[in-house]
Amino acid sequence: MWLLGACSNDRSAVQALNQSLDAPTMEQFDAVISYSDSGVVTMRLEAGHLTKEEGEQGGQLFDQGVKVTLLNNDGTIRGGILASTIRQIGESETWVLSGDVHMTHHSGRALMTDSLTWHRDAARITSQSALRLIDGDEEIRGIGLESREDLSQYTIFAVSGELNNPMENTKE
Repeated sequence: MWLLGACSNDRSAVQALNQSLDAPTMEQFDAVISYSDSGVVTMRLEAGHLTKEEGEQGGQLFDQGVKVTLLNNDGTIRGGILASTIRQIGESETWVLSGDVHMTHHSGRALMTDSLTWHRDAARITSQSALRLIDGDEEIRGIGLESREDLSQYTIFAVSGELNNPMENTKE
């Protein structure tokens, strides 16, 4: 009985095995994720597609249509977000939303823009894009925004739009 072994030291074959694939470490379709704080669900996220990548430039990418429902401690809805894509930067609480972003609050305020950054840990949003903010019967347009997450206090830059002057509606 003969046993014969052999190995190859072909450099191209070894290099092909050592090449890392540019692929996510996790991928999921039709993802539904609940986020909680002290056992209370505070946010529900639905995305057509989710990928996670490791490393400094990694993070999570939610795409193919994203819907976020923001909840109060008692489970009632306090607001919502629609976007084409949301990218979580690394392990941080900074999320970049893009593609037909609509943010609403139960107070009736609504923000529409192409892109914004949501600083979840500070409960603030910023944008450098053109935007529309609807607050009651007022519509404010501008380019750039700094705001609380609930849109209760905001600064809009390069403002235009139609604002109602309460002094015009008073009778003399």
